Amino acid sequence: MIGRVVLHEERASANYWIRRVRRRRTAEESWEVLEAESRLTVATGLGDREEAVRMIRGWERLSQRLEGGLAGHVLLH
Repeated sequence: MIGRVVLHEERASANYWIRRVRRRRTAEESWEVLEAESRLTVATGLGDREEAVRMIRGWERLSQRLEGGLAGHVLLH
C-alpha cells in the first residue's frame, strides 16, 4: 500500500471485495477488486464503483455457468 490510501472498502460478493483508493502523489482516486479469501488485488485502476461491481457480477455469472465454478469460488445460488 505504499503510495496509496484506502478511502473505502466493502464486501461486494461472497468472492470479492472492492475498495476505493487515492494515490498520495497525484491524489487520483480509483477502485480496486480484491479476491475475498486471499485479499489479493485482481483488478486496479477502475473508474468508479459501478464498473467494479459490473466486473464482479460478470465473474460471478461465469462461475455459475461453469461446472464446478471458477477455482476457489464460493458457488452462489
